[in-house]
Amino acid sequence: MGQKVLDRPTTDALEQQLTEIESLKSRLTARQLVLLREADARQAPLADGCRSLQEWTAGRLDVAPETAKALVSAARALADQPHLEERLEAGVGSFDRIVATATLAAAAPLLIGSSNLKGSISLGCDVSPPCTGA
Repeated sequence: MGQKVLDRPTTDALEQQLTEIESLKSRLTARQLVLLREADARQAPLADGCRSLQEWTAGRLDVAPETAKALVSAARALADQPHLEERLEAGVGSFDRIVATATLAAAAPLLIGSSNLKGSISLGCDVSPPCTGA
């Protein structure tokens, strides 16, 4: 079950694989969000007897209610933030970072009192490693 010492990837290769997997997850989640919006537009949850898209998502995807809530919230938030959704689709940012940025961008005009700021928020899109180590 264990790998031989010679078969083990270097730390750099391990980090690269982890980053590639996270990028793939982001791209797949972006597709999920598009499909969830389409299911909502078609009123699929109502047709299935569900009270909400969140309930429908939890049941259809077999995920926890908290996960369904995060997906539905992200699907709705990113509908108004196409530049962030494009980054998620490209795997350029993690789901968590993109959603946090979308939330900040949506709240910024309320916090500052200017709707001119909404399109200019780009914080959090830098996906460089958080630490560089010396």
